[in-house]
Amino acid sequence: MLNRSIFWSFLNQGLTTALNLVVMIILARLLEPSDFGVIAIATIIIGYAKMFQDFGIGAAVIQNNEIDKKFLSTAFFTQLSLSVILVSLIFIFSGIVSNIYEDAIYSKILKVLSISLLFNSSYVIQRSLIIRKIDFKNLFFINITAILFSSIIAIYLARQNFGVWCLVVLRLTNEFILLIVFWWNSNWRPSFTFSTKFLTKIYDYSAPLLASFTINYWTKNLDKLIIGHQYGSQQLGLYSRGFGFILSPLLSVSKSISKPGFPLMSKNQKDLEKVKSIYLELMGIIVLILSPLMIIIFFYSDFFVVFLLGEKWKGAAYFMTVFSFLGIFRSLRSLNNNLFKALDLNKILLRYTLFTRLVTVLIILVSLNYGLKTFAILYVFSEILGELVFTWKISNLLKIKIFDFYKELKKILLACFVIISLGILSSFIEFDQLYFLLIVSTLLVVYIIILYTIKHKKVMEISQFIKYRIKNV
Repeated sequence: MLNRSIFWSFLNQGLTTALNLVVMIILARLLEPSDFGVIAIATIIIGYAKMFQDFGIGAAVIQNNEIDKKFLSTAFFTQLSLSVILVSLIFIFSGIVSNIYEDAIYSKILKVLSISLLFNSSYVIQRSLIIRKIDFKNLFFINITAILFSSIIAIYLARQNFGVWCLVVLRLTNEFILLIVFWWNSNWRPSFTFSTKFLTKIYDYSAPLLASFTINYWTKNLDKLIIGHQYGSQQLGLYSRGFGFILSPLLSVSKSISKPGFPLMSKNQKDLEKVKSIYLELMGIIVLILSPLMIIIFFYSDFFVVFLLGEKWKGAAYFMTVFSFLGIFRSLRSLNNNLFKALDLNKILLRYTLFTRLVTVLIILVSLNYGLKTFAILYVFSEILGELVFTWKISNLLKIKIFDFYKELKKILLACFVIISLGILSSFIEFDQLYFLLIVSTLLVVYIIILYTIKHKKVMEISQFIKYRIKNV
């Protein structure tokens, strides 16, 4: 069950991430860094409103062992009501954002993007029911449909010189298509029933979760808000794309791996030994896949930026290098959060989030006086420190010893050591973009060969699966 769920979740997240990355590369070549800086600020605000309107309701639908029509209808209308309130607030207060960043475009974009909240709130229950059934195959086809249609429209508008508005349309059309497809795909429909009992149940589960996510969200995005104000949309565009082109694909991959873990750990929440086994296995898969990618990005970020985005984005290369350190740790956050939610330990999650985010805010405020590059380094340091604290707490909860981590990761660490050594050696050689692609491909092949040679469990399973499929073609 876990392997099949991971396969479809990984295919879903992997292909959608790949498509999004290709679309962003195309749009980055057609647009200016300042366009991405403007949309970064608007996306932060809309992103929080989207998270607030969810109110942990989607997670509550997945996590609760017993749900009925009244529970689902209460959840649906609660979320829809929240979205109407949030859209109204954005329309009223969007002008404040324009005043802070001294550009009227922010208010216009926020008002248009806020409509996506209404679309999103209308399909969250249907989406949560699919995840609850661990039907990631269905989810895969729904997401791909939305991405393909919305991307085609956005690229067409970018070629017609619509500037930042093609990024707005990309997000809006994606949400609208998801709304249509989820409703068409699902048999569930809300009934006009409402239960304060179920609302209380949802609140008890979701309130500490929302508080934790709120703290986490704003501290995670505080850097971009400050950079946009202090250095302008051009520098924010370079920073956010250096950040996004590294962490967005990596986080998408890690979420695809950890997503099946939430319903599986929820179903086994009374069996901590089983939860421990699921957690360690998922963590091992995340590190297995992301480690070589982080190492390659660290050594060759200059080539990646110029090759993929063009010379005008060269300023993003430094940030890509710095954020490559953060990849694994930020990726584990999704898995760690899912574990706390699955065990209904949201109050503990809130306490630890408060502590780690306070440290992050203090480090960010201290680093403001030392320039943008130092700011990025100290921000990464604070994020890594926070994830180490969370992992330490989880190891205590599940009685995971250092040897358990070592046993799960030792073969991966050996393979990583080899490709790091090769990466250091290659740094003494001058080469063009053709050789860059050859070197990157060689490092990935070497990594796989080493893991196959020392018989890493997951690599051997994939190898056996490929051999089986070839024999049965």
